[in-house]
Amino acid sequence: MTGLLRGTIRNSSDCANFVSQALFAGGVEMNENWYSKYVYRYSMGEDIANGPSEPLASNPAYRLPEWTASWGAISNQCEYFSDIKNGYSSSSVDIFSEKDILRAVSEGSVKVGDLVYWFREGQPLPHHAAIVSEMVNGEIRYAAHAIMKIGT
Repeated sequence: MTGLLRGTIRNSSDCANFVSQALFAGGVEMNENWYSKYVYRYSMGEDIANGPSEPLASNPAYRLPEWTASWGAISNQCEYFSDIKNGYSSSSVDIFSEKDILRAVSEGSVKVGDLVYWFREGQPLPHHAAIVSEMVNGEIRYAAHAIMKIGT
């Protein structure tokens, strides 16, 4: 991951978690500021991070997800990966038109693994996230998790 893209889109759902899962599957290691794990609950509010022995561990009622905001919340994730001090991003590319896409591709500013965040016009926080999955014939292709809505 070398950069971030900014643009616009209409609908989203669970996208930050999807991006984090993709980064993790691609080899980005979790740390104390960016992680997702399960905390196992034994009884009466007792949480044990390493988990109980079987059969309790196999019961979903005892497995509780825990994650950082930078893992699962769009604006926190964007802020975390945009911060050069965290070592993930060295640049940002703003894309608002097809001309901007062509420029970014021709300059080599966009690479597979880069993160994409969409902002609504006039809004300071992103509302959707994706990850660049491939570059093909001048097109930026990305993967995201969103609810498909016909006619929107």
